Amino acid sequence: SMGVNQSSPYWCVKAGAGMDSPHLVVNSSGNVGIGTITPAGKFEIKSAASNYTTAPAITFTDDTGVADSRWILGNIATNYGNFVLAESDSATTVNYSPRITVVPGGNVGIGTSSTEGKLTISYTAAELPTSGTTSNSAIQVISSLNNQLNLGLNTVSGDYGAYIQASDNNLAVPYPLNLQPNGGNVGIGVTGPVTKLEVPGSLSNSSIKAGTLEMQSYSVNNAWLADNIYYNGAFRLRSAGYGSQIYFGS
Repeated sequence: SMGVNQSSPYWCVKAGAGMDSPHLVVNSSGNVGIGTITPAGKFEIKSAASNYTTAPAITFTDDTGVADSRWILGNIATNYGNFVLAESDSATTVNYSPRITVVPGGNVGIGTSSTEGKLTISYTAAELPTSGTTSNSAIQVISSLNNQLNLGLNTVSGDYGAYIQASDNNLAVPYPLNLQPNGGNVGIGVTGPVTKLEVPGSLSNSSIKAGTLEMQSYSVNNAWLADNIYYNGAFRLRSAGYGSQIYFGS
C-alpha cells in the first residue's frame, strides 16, 4: 500500500493492506523514516532490536556470494546501546562478529565490546616475527618510506610481556626507536623523572644492567655488589675477569 496520511501529515509505504504502522514514511520536513512515523533526522531507522536481522541497522552485501561479503552497521541487538560495525562469516548467513564497537560514553573497542579505556583492542597475542610482511601485532604503523612500528603482546613463550619494535617493512632490519627526540626526561617506574633517564632504586637487585656492568642503588659495606662493583664506603668498578679497578670515592 502507498498513500498519504493527512493528519500527521506524511507520505507512507507499507507491504500489505492499510496504512497502519507503515514501513517507510516521508514527513512534511522531508525526513525519511524506516520503522518510525516521526523521523527526527533526514534519515532514521527504528526497531525493537532482538537480533542482527531486525536491529536498527544497515546491511551491505556483495552479490558475489563469497565469504566475508556481508557487513552490518548500526545499533546491534546483542549489545544494546552500542553502535557496531560487524562482519558476517558468509553472504548467506547472519552469524555476525563485531569488528568495531562504539559504546555509550564514547569508548571504542576493536575486536571487543568490553572497553575499559577510550580505545581497547582485543586480539590473539603472538610473537613478532623476524621477517615477512605479517607482523602479528596489535597496532602497526606503516609509512611510505619502507619503515614501520609494531606494538603488541607476547605469548607465554615471551613471558606474557609486550613489545615495541621499529623496523623496515619486511620486519628483517631493526631501526632505531627514539624516545623524546625533541628533548625531555624519561622515567622507568617513576611518574616525574628529573633527569634524562631515571630508574627507581631496588632493595635487592640491580636497577640497570648492561652486559657485565650492573648499577645498583643499595650497598653493603665490604662486599661485591656484582661481579664488577665493590663497595667499602666508596664504589670500585672493575672489568669482569680483570684485576684492574677504577675507584670512586674519598
